[in-house]
Amino acid sequence: MFLAIIQFIFFIIFLVVGALFMNTLAKTLKLVRFENRKIHPDQVWLLFVPIFNYYWLFRTVAGVSESIDTEYKRRGLPSPIATATWIGYVYAATFTLNFLLTVLNRYFSANIPLLLTGLIGIASFGFWIAYWIVIAGLKQQLKALPAEEDSLIFSNIPVQH
Repeated sequence: MFLAIIQFIFFIIFLVVGALFMNTLAKTLKLVRFENRKIHPDQVWLLFVPIFNYYWLFRTVAGVSESIDTEYKRRGLPSPIATATWIGYVYAATFTLNFLLTVLNRYFSANIPLLLTGLIGIASFGFWIAYWIVIAGLKQQLKALPAEEDSLIFSNIPVQH
């Protein structure tokens, strides 16, 4: 009984932290102009769908990266997304690899060392936190960008009032 309670508490914590992460992704995408989005902000919530989330994580990383990159380029600004992109892909790859190795061990008796899956799991967790931090930083940068009419692209065009 005690173990079931502990498992339930960890499950609730997992859901809350996962929701906070996805909320950061969604809010970041909402700061990108509609025409520059490669993924809709509400689509990040598909990461809650079991099994599908391993595929969708790669799509989300790509969509967030391309959206931010396009936003910056259309404003005539250098894109800061390269670091977030590679961290996101490494996170997605280690997360998926850890799942696959765990499934192989549990259901197919693959005898993959527990140390290996544990190290990959720890790496995945570290890259997830790093990705979250980088995206949160980019969200703050997007908030600080000038409004569309004040963008550097349009700075030399006279505006009639």
